Amino acid sequence: MNCEEYRQQLIQIDGILEACDDDQQKAELLSLKQNIEELLSLSAEPSNSLHHDPLDNEYSLFLAEMAKEEAAPRNPYKDIEGKKFRAPHAHRFGQTVYHNAMVCSVPSEIGNQDFEVRVLFLNPTHKEMLPCPYYFDIEKDCKFSDDKCRFSHGETVLYSSLREYVEPKFEFLTVGSWVLAKRSDNLWCRAKIKHISAGSCTIKFETQSKVEEVPLEHVFPMKSGDEESEEEDSDTETSAINRDEAIINTSLMNVPSNQALGEWEKHTKGIGSRLMRNMGYIVGAGLGRDGLGRVDPVPAIILPPGKSLDYCMKLKERRGDVNLFSADKKLKRRQRSTNFKPAQPKKDVFNVVNEALRTTSQSDGDKKERQRFRESLKVESEKKLNVTGLLLHENIIKCERAIEGYKETLGRSPEDSHVHKRLIDKITWKQDILKMLRAKSALLVQEQQTRLDRRKMTIF
Repeated sequence: MNCEEYRQQLIQIDGILEACDDDQQKAELLSLKQNIEELLSLSAEPSNSLHHDPLDNEYSLFLAEMAKEEAAPRNPYKDIEGKKFRAPHAHRFGQTVYHNAMVCSVPSEIGNQDFEVRVLFLNPTHKEMLPCPYYFDIEKDCKFSDDKCRFSHGETVLYSSLREYVEPKFEFLTVGSWVLAKRSDNLWCRAKIKHISAGSCTIKFETQSKVEEVPLEHVFPMKSGDEESEEEDSDTETSAINRDEAIINTSLMNVPSNQALGEWEKHTKGIGSRLMRNMGYIVGAGLGRDGLGRVDPVPAIILPPGKSLDYCMKLKERRGDVNLFSADKKLKRRQRSTNFKPAQPKKDVFNVVNEALRTTSQSDGDKKERQRFRESLKVESEKKLNVTGLLLHENIIKCERAIEGYKETLGRSPEDSHVHKRLIDKITWKQDILKMLRAKSALLVQEQQTRLDRRKMTIF
């Protein structure tokens, strides 16, 4: 800028001062006028001066530095700062999605074309994408680092991964169309338009039941026009058809399993199969989007209680039975043991006589045992009776469990084997013991009730 331009500015300032009434603005204009006059006095070359002014050298150096600064090579990518793009964001659940973003900083020195830029997302859908409240605050800084803060301090992405920003077309907004809407927590979520008015619209968020009214600047269309949406829908439909054909071809190569998937649903209404079918599952194919997952159903196993997994695996290897802990196998065993009926021996004269003599002698012995137990209870204290009752209850439970175990083992053994006969004898023996224990328990309860009645009669 030459001296003539400075003089023109002084004339303009004088004109503004005459028409200005604000004292603060007048003071600023007078200060600016004084600075321009000093600059004119320094830049003017005195005609009658014989010595050289040292301020001229400083001003010349200042102009030279300014010229060097303007002539220096400028970063060609510096112009993208503040511009909008579509930037990728890797969500915590593993999927990478493109979102609207703005470039907030570009590195000053660029070594190659594949450099990183820092972006801020314009429509954050998750908390880690939301800009930190202290990011734009000049006076306060966030006490957390970039990787520790719950919010975003700007995300670094490759410049080559940026895509062109697509301007939203609000003219295509209609009632029933899906949009991204801004909530009270500054996050943008999917919503459906219920009503459109001047400057605002009524929406219903996908995760909420109530209807809200938001301004149009807090709404972002998810699709930009009918042509683009139709093209996307056709591409999606074509890819889905191709994927289904590939899944069917893969399922034809699979060896069919002996157990059908969902066979247990014959006892239910089959809601699981209907849900899988609605989600695109093809019968005979594997699980997953591409049908490459598991084909056979996961078998249910029942491990013995109180045993470690290493013990169970070693037991399976030692037995050599892969289905040792299979739930289906155990269920069938239990059904066989429940429906088992021991073979009745052939009855002849000798068997009838022996059984009658055995029963008579056994019944006489049981009567004597019960009589001795009844007489011993009469001389015991109350505390001793309670302890005896507790021991009888524990022995009854143990005896019942032993009988159940013998019956389960009996269902797995052949009927004509020696083990089968021994198990029958053990079951009979345990049943006799259980009968005696229950009889003793009944005598004990009778003795306690007799003492209680006697005590009541004494009180009255």
